[in-house]
Amino acid sequence: MIKSSLAGSTVYSGLISTPLRSVWGRCTFTKIVTKRLYNLASPSHNTVYLAHFLQSFDPYRSRSHDKIIERFDIRYTETLYEISPLLTMVDKQTFELANKLWDYHHVNQSLEKSDCILVLGSHDLRVAERGAELYLQGLAPIIIFSGGLGNFTKEIWDESEADKFATVAMKMGVPRDVILIENKSTNTGENILFTQQLLKEKGLDPQSFIVVQKPYMERRSFATFKKLWPDKKLVVTSPQISFEKYYNDEIPLEKVINIMVGDLQRIKIYPKKGFQIFQEIPNEVWLAYEQLIGLGYDKHLMK
Repeated sequence: MIKSSLAGSTVYSGLISTPLRSVWGRCTFTKIVTKRLYNLASPSHNTVYLAHFLQSFDPYRSRSHDKIIERFDIRYTETLYEISPLLTMVDKQTFELANKLWDYHHVNQSLEKSDCILVLGSHDLRVAERGAELYLQGLAPIIIFSGGLGNFTKEIWDESEADKFATVAMKMGVPRDVILIENKSTNTGENILFTQQLLKEKGLDPQSFIVVQKPYMERRSFATFKKLWPDKKLVVTSPQISFEKYYNDEIPLEKVINIMVGDLQRIKIYPKKGFQIFQEIPNEVWLAYEQLIGLGYDKHLMK
């Protein structure tokens, strides 16, 4: 039972799922399953309380909350289901397990000036912004955007990842004549191989790269690059954002956790397939991986 005092009244809400006190950080979610909402004062306080309740989980999504409040007229005692189809409730233990994977997926390398910035495409436009920022800081004279339409983006975009990323960069002030676009690749290995082809066609042979990728794809990108292009110098980076602030309406927390679990599986098995160099996985990280699978985060696993 959750107790909240608003506008001089006391309101109680019983949850079928995880109690409020167990929810970690700014956990947004898809299903706030409210069993009962008791109004002990005027009916209007119910709506005020629900808005307050939602925003207490994630103050960054006030616009979404406004829409939710508009959709549901909470004036009487009632049962509510599926208030928002955006994210799933995650308790503290699950969040901490996922955070272990998040930390492991980072390689934490220091940036230095290089011959080329290689930005690997995805559904996350913040990766394009990070690549553009690095170019504008003078860390490399050219920038390559690599990516066609992958498993996720083919469902949401008509334009290739590389072209979409390049547009973001140009809007931020990156000149068109320093941008190269590879827009056919559909996975990390193809990103590297097709970029090699593109540079050969252009008569370019950069010796050092800054590779820009999603935060939870740093390690896989490093391992793939070093397997397919071992003679080049490499630093990997990603948008500078914490796990707590990474997920949003477009990239829900549940999806992020599923992808991180699947990517860890690939880090484990891809070296034997010849796709990546070996990366040691600490026992505590692998244990967190197994626990997350047990909790149902298996949607991105290879069969």
